[in-house]
Amino acid sequence: MTQIEAVQQADGTFWKGVNKKLRTQSETIRKATFAIADILAEIATVSPASKLQAYLVRELGLFGADAAGYIALARLPAAERDALRGLSMPFSTLKTLSRQPGSVRIKAAEKIRSGTLLGSREILALTRDEKPSSPKELELKRQAAYLSQTARRRTDQSLTTFRAQYAPFADDLLDLHLEYLFPDERSITPDESKDIDARMAKLTQIAGRAATDFAGIFDTASLSKIWDNDCYTGMMDDARLARAHAALSDIAKGVFEPWSGDLDDPRPYGNEPGLVDRYYVDAILWLCGKSYPWNTVPRPKPSAVPAPYLDPEHRLSSIELCAGAGGAALGLHAAGFDAMALFEADKHAAETLRRNDFLGEVIEGDLTKVDFRRYAGVDLVAGGLPCQGFSSAGERLGREDERDLFSDAVDIIDVVRPRAFYFENVEGFKENKHTDYRAELHDRYQRLGYESRLFTIKGADFGLPQMRERIAFVGFRDGSLRRFQLPEAIALMRSSMGEALVDLVAANGWPHAQAWAKRVDRPIYTLAGGSKKSGATSFFSHGDERFEPYQIIPNKFAQSAPDRNHPKDAPFALTFEMAARLQGFPDNWAFTGATQHRKRQIANALPPVMARVVGLALYAALTGVTIDYETELAQPMKRSPSNEAWKKTRTLNTPSKRYHPSQAYLEIRDRLEEEAEAYPEHLLA
Repeated sequence: MTQIEAVQQADGTFWKGVNKKLRTQSETIRKATFAIADILAEIATVSPASKLQAYLVRELGLFGADAAGYIALARLPAAERDALRGLSMPFSTLKTLSRQPGSVRIKAAEKIRSGTLLGSREILALTRDEKPSSPKELELKRQAAYLSQTARRRTDQSLTTFRAQYAPFADDLLDLHLEYLFPDERSITPDESKDIDARMAKLTQIAGRAATDFAGIFDTASLSKIWDNDCYTGMMDDARLARAHAALSDIAKGVFEPWSGDLDDPRPYGNEPGLVDRYYVDAILWLCGKSYPWNTVPRPKPSAVPAPYLDPEHRLSSIELCAGAGGAALGLHAAGFDAMALFEADKHAAETLRRNDFLGEVIEGDLTKVDFRRYAGVDLVAGGLPCQGFSSAGERLGREDERDLFSDAVDIIDVVRPRAFYFENVEGFKENKHTDYRAELHDRYQRLGYESRLFTIKGADFGLPQMRERIAFVGFRDGSLRRFQLPEAIALMRSSMGEALVDLVAANGWPHAQAWAKRVDRPIYTLAGGSKKSGATSFFSHGDERFEPYQIIPNKFAQSAPDRNHPKDAPFALTFEMAARLQGFPDNWAFTGATQHRKRQIANALPPVMARVVGLALYAALTGVTIDYETELAQPMKRSPSNEAWKKTRTLNTPSKRYHPSQAYLEIRDRLEEEAEAYPEHLLA
């Protein structure tokens, strides 16, 4: 045998083996495909297709088209599904075939049995052949295509002319916006005031002409109003077009910021400083073929924070549900979100929020009785929804738990229409017994236009000295979910319980604190606050030999750290200060209420560092910036002024504007002065 013949023989033997293996695996895939369809067929008798679709995409991670293919196959009659089971075809062909009329499925099956290879394109061609167009119908289609193409060409020419004419106007508007983006940093001089008035007068005149030309190109009657859905902040084309029209119309009247049309709410829509609304500027730049410099807008660094500090380049807006003692609010604020409102039903937790940093207006009461329309269009709705229905420490009643608010949260999202939402909860939320509830939630969010998914975050991966795991239920509009990515664990940030608490443990002179800290070289178990029904007097839901290596008493509180006479190897109980440190709260964070109230506030909170990590990932997805998590998280957490300091430096129209030339502002300011008594005291100057 020659060398060439030997190579050919070896090659043939190789391909025989490969062919057998590939055919076996292909058959396994085909069987698995129909097995999945059989399971879905059972579920389809009691669940709508949209709920199945949401489950397959959001929970199992299937592509939408593949999920639709499985569902279509599952909804076929069992006899027809069995007939298709015996045919050899790839899944791409099968999912297309399953969605065609019955006559097409029969014809395609006959062709496949005869040995014809059919792909998705051929299947669709069979469907078109089922209803051939008459000569008259073809002629009408040709005429419609010609007219549509001609009209589009004329519109394109008009838009090109519009952009060329008004691009300088858009640039001038952006210049004014950026130049006075942060007017609170300094006073505006009289000469500057005159210059601003002149520039705004010129822009007003040009905006009037642009609004007229806009109406000649676009059907303004079909555009949504500025306060509808997501037209104020949305980044989809229809939202930006509606916003551009509103911006041109308002600027033509001398109003450079949008104002709520609700006569009972005279406050401005947004709470950021500046003379020209950034979303108005963005829409007009987009209309003129330009883009807003979201990633390059400078932002002043707060002097209270030591340099260097990697502050986000521009702030996003949020509201927070079930804010608790402020752990999530602290983390989200540090990640670049400014809360318009913090909602909390528990009066003691609400008082804690008011006692510390000003992180947003604190609204105490029942979430289900709040009118959320005034917050429409914020960037983020976040919250730590009640976890008792999913916690291993409870009965795990899920949706049947009277405290559950996940369903109510969907209704809130429907009203507010934020760009994203983030609800955190315990790991138990992911258990199999709650799959039906999660699928329902995914389905409802999908109907509202949101992609949603569950992520797991571990506090110990980012420096928390505690083995705390939480679920992040995240959702986005406008396709931003694909950009959302939590960072990997940062090994250099890992912290032990001993490192975190050594100074607090040594506070009363215990001479063995350093030795204790070296021995306790790992994170502690998850702290548990319990519910109002719980009378537990500890920070842990269990107490056994697992705590012996930590040398602590797991089922008691302590009023103070061990003193100098405390034995070297004797265990001690945690103080409230120690528990708050383990949760990552600042040492000066004050908790209010009785012992049980403070215990629940501390141990039930989402640690600020965990909220900060998720917040940074949300910020990156919404703005497109790249974040160096290791560098960012190594910096001190950005703090807001205290509530007392905020009262002294801010007016009702937060942040305070020292200059605003529009008549709308002057009228609203006068009205505010007349009706100031109707607003909560902590919003007043």
